[in-house]
Amino acid sequence: MNFQLYPVLSLIIPLLLAPLLYGIINRTKAKFAGRIGSPLLQTYYDLYKLIHKNFIYSTSSSWIIRIGSLIIFTVTVTTLLLLPFACIPSVISFSGDILLFVYMLALIRFMMILSGMDVGSSFEAMGSAREGYFAMLAEPAVLLSLVTLVVLPVSKIDLSVNTLLKMLTLNNFFTISPILFILSISFFIILLLETSRIPFDDPNTHLELTMIHEVIILDHAGLDFALITYATSLKLWIFSSIISHLLIPIDIVDNQLLNIIIHLISIFAISIVVGIVESTFARLRLIRVQNLILGTFVLSFISFIICWI
Repeated sequence: MNFQLYPVLSLIIPLLLAPLLYGIINRTKAKFAGRIGSPLLQTYYDLYKLIHKNFIYSTSSSWIIRIGSLIIFTVTVTTLLLLPFACIPSVISFSGDILLFVYMLALIRFMMILSGMDVGSSFEAMGSAREGYFAMLAEPAVLLSLVTLVVLPVSKIDLSVNTLLKMLTLNNFFTISPILFILSISFFIILLLETSRIPFDDPNTHLELTMIHEVIILDHAGLDFALITYATSLKLWIFSSIISHLLIPIDIVDNQLLNIIIHLISIFAISIVVGIVESTFARLRLIRVQNLILGTFVLSFISFIICWI
């Protein structure tokens, strides 16, 4: 059974459900620790509470930190416009938007770093430097992974995120499934890095020598902190959705509604895997993080070489 799908649904669904991913991750970690854990909707409660709090700015900060969180949120939502969801096409699609997709992710991180440094604290400058260094290593892996989709045997050589993900149908899926599996591993590692999860960063840590993402947003409060938290959950959705497309064909069943539900379940399952990783792995030492990121680039490069040959 098929029905008319409006592209705007590929934006509305993540806007509504992205904060739920944090609840699933935290509940999974709580189960591993033998605790009941916070409610699944806790992130929604936190966002509501933060929206009603006042702004607090450092006396040494400028206008950059005041607009930084808004730009981060706006750019993240704009990135979602380029991303399809299951059989729902993206809101915006044009040849070459794959480069815009990567640039948007880079701009999000740039504004995060700039906002952290604007406070004038050496503590936040340290976290910003670490964030920039890891981004320098991760962005080539993201771009190479997307380019690998372009050179797949079934690809139409269209540099569009919407086209690349929607070409992974049941007819050609199993012929390229080994490559897609390698790419999904690469994107999962990138997901952990981009959303500051273990083993790269610990979102619950308060140790000065190990904080990366958390130290950058220490001076954000109220609506600013709410926008950054919401944007990070949307980024988690973006990479989870890409992995879902790599692992599950968009037409796995002959029913559009069921396809959407299956992809939703797969995204929630990826969040459970993230929770399992955080419960079973320790945070890497900073000098070891670069090795894992370079390993991600190697996985993407292997996939690219296989497709090219």
